[in-house]
Amino acid sequence: DKDPQVRRTAVWISEKFIRKNDPAMIARLGELENDSSADVRVQLSLSLRSDKAPAAQKIVKDLLAANPRNQMMQFSYTTFVEAEKRR
Repeated sequence: DKDPQVRRTAVWISEKFIRKNDPAMIARLGELENDSSADVRVQLSLSLRSDKAPAAQKIVKDLLAANPRNQMMQFSYTTFVEAEKRR
């Protein structure tokens, strides 16, 4: 879709498929890794960060590496990792 908010919402809606470890869905989401919208990329990292599938984790790591100045993405991932360590 041309509207970044529609793409962002589509990523968010896909979370139920992510939780089912749907490899086809994770692959499709990976196509948004270089989306022109920072909001879409942030939502992608938020939606995939807790998935343990190697493909999902690769997308998240690639997003973090490609967006070092995106403070929201970097901070949310860092706080997520810290919270996971305390579990």
